[in-house]
Amino acid sequence: MTTEVLFTHTQKNFSTDSKKFTGKEGGGCRFCKSPNTSFKNTSHAIPEFMGNKSVFCLDECDQCNSYFSEKESELKKFLPPSWFTQILGKSNRYDTSYLTSPKNTTVTFEDDFEGKFIDITCNTQGDYKNLFLKGRNFSNVSVYKALLKILISLIPSNYLNNFNDAIAWLMDEKSNFSKLKNKPLIITGIQQPDFRLPKIMEIALTRQTFNKSVVYYLKGRFNNFYLQVPFVTEGKVQNERVKVTPARTKIEEILFQKIDLSDYVSKHNYKFNLRLPDSYYNK
Repeated sequence: MTTEVLFTHTQKNFSTDSKKFTGKEGGGCRFCKSPNTSFKNTSHAIPEFMGNKSVFCLDECDQCNSYFSEKESELKKFLPPSWFTQILGKSNRYDTSYLTSPKNTTVTFEDDFEGKFIDITCNTQGDYKNLFLKGRNFSNVSVYKALLKILISLIPSNYLNNFNDAIAWLMDEKSNFSKLKNKPLIITGIQQPDFRLPKIMEIALTRQTFNKSVVYYLKGRFNNFYLQVPFVTEGKVQNERVKVTPARTKIEEILFQKIDLSDYVSKHNYKFNLRLPDSYYNK
């Protein structure tokens, strides 16, 4: 097997200092292929709500940027809540829009705007044993389109012809998984939130060839959320395996999940036990 690294980037503490650009100006849009369109807006190669402040696509036109923003809104519903991942988006605030209170209680949410702590308080001490986050419905097709769009945004221009069919599928508003040649496989991973974890976005895109298969592999870390997206342009994808280094402490533990979005739930609910052990209250 041979591996070619096509793109790598590390962004720390949501910094805008080390900007990186993909694509070329003046050659038309990489998605709609039109040379006669506008490029007035700044196109994030990775959505800003995922913490991206530094990676931009020069050849994504304004019309395609608007089209993909609708798909990305579905991806936002799929991801864990931003206060859990401590990802600051466009507003530089955590999204608490679907934090719901346990019955007969009132939960308030507060952060220090520096990412050092998240404070969730309840008006009755013993009743917030479980904090329930009612998830939002999302479109599995739109979620995969948003992820595939990220991958294609990072592809060097000389490899774009390998993605003509994939781009056509992306741009077809009526397309579904039955029209997609690839299986919509992704792998996600999550660490428990902790202020000691680095505020970091790490992105790597590789091109792997083995036997008669060519697989482009997007890997990303967004603080304590991990994402892997393989996409095959030739041959077929092999059985994807996740290499997991044994965790020495709880904070290092990452829970990975392999997901086929064509056969996956379209709503997430999150439940957290916030109550301290009874021994704490009985002191």
